[in-house]
Amino acid sequence: MTRAGLVRLALLTAALAAAMGAYTAPLRPGIPALQLTFVAAHFDAILAAWQAPGRQRFLRHFALDFPFLLAYGLLGLHAARASAAVARLPAPLRAGVTWSLPVAALADAVENGLHLQLLLGAAPHGAGLYLAAGLAASAKWLLVAAGVGGAAVAVLAAWLARRSAV
Repeated sequence: MTRAGLVRLALLTAALAAAMGAYTAPLRPGIPALQLTFVAAHFDAILAAWQAPGRQRFLRHFALDFPFLLAYGLLGLHAARASAAVARLPAPLRAGVTWSLPVAALADAVENGLHLQLLLGAAPHGAGLYLAAGLAASAKWLLVAAGVGGAAVAVLAAWLARRSAV
């Protein structure tokens, strides 16, 4: 991907994140609280706190969330491949940084599908569905943290190497 394409993809990702954040801001507790529930009682308590308008807002947010997960997954992959700092990492760490956001996006898509099933599917839902949604969300957040953290370490290491070479 060209540098200009990478910049456009980063701007699109940021715009989608901002739009989704603004759209879902009225939800209290916020969506991450729902994402990190693992049992029906906690999931249902958050939906009850949101009431019908909040549940509809959550349902409609997927129109932004699916494009966002595609954008951040692609951005993570292409930014890591284009980064000289990431290229200098040992192969296993380089692979981890390169693939963490695309795999996080896949976990996000699974999580979204499970949440849609829990919202729209015929009840009752088995306990495993709530657990699977919580685990998918946990995996997503851990992979996002690993990818962003790994990229930050790569950039810091490159900066320190340049600084010590002077």
